[in-house]
Amino acid sequence: MPINYSITHAIALNMIWEKQFYVTANREWKVKVRRTGNRGRYLKISSYPDYKQSLRASADKYKSYLQITSDEWEVFYRTAKGLKDSRARAILDKLVGI
Repeated sequence: MPINYSITHAIALNMIWEKQFYVTANREWKVKVRRTGNRGRYLKISSYPDYKQSLRASADKYKSYLQITSDEWEVFYRTAKGLKDSRARAILDKLVGI
């Protein structure tokens, strides 16, 4: 059981939510919704399954990440928690340049 506790504890500290998959322009994208102490709220977006393209988008103006609004981050947070939001695809299209 210590392994499960460590995983749960790490997730609670870093606030990493489940991956979401989206298809845009015949490409599948994996989005991880994260919130950490030093980076704040951000999305980690990778092409799937090849992982050849990846980017990060921050709602808290972290470094050189792409900038998103708090509302845009919240859309992905809610979808990671199981709520459907039709705006997620439009936001992702904007971020990946489609």
